[in-house]
Amino acid sequence: MPIKIKKLEWECAEYKDGAECHDKQFGFYINENIDDDPDFRFKACWGEGDAENFSTLEEAKEWCQKELSEFVMSMIVSAPPDAEELRKELSEAT
Repeated sequence: MPIKIKKLEWECAEYKDGAECHDKQFGFYINENIDDDPDFRFKACWGEGDAENFSTLEEAKEWCQKELSEFVMSMIVSAPPDAEELRKELSEAT
């Protein structure tokens, strides 16, 4: 069964010296400082984690989504197939 990770939903506000965004559920935060070097203008972090630097808001949002997706995928455990169901599938295949 394919797994689809929900897209993060963002709330953003603009200020005179930049902007900030946070997602509505998971604790991601993006801060823009227009006075910073353009390559490092956007800083993104998850909760109290270390900030990563990006040149665009879209890159920062993509990083947050990737972090969430990798975390969710690391938590998925495949259950062994049900023995009765497996026997039924094998008998139907022969």
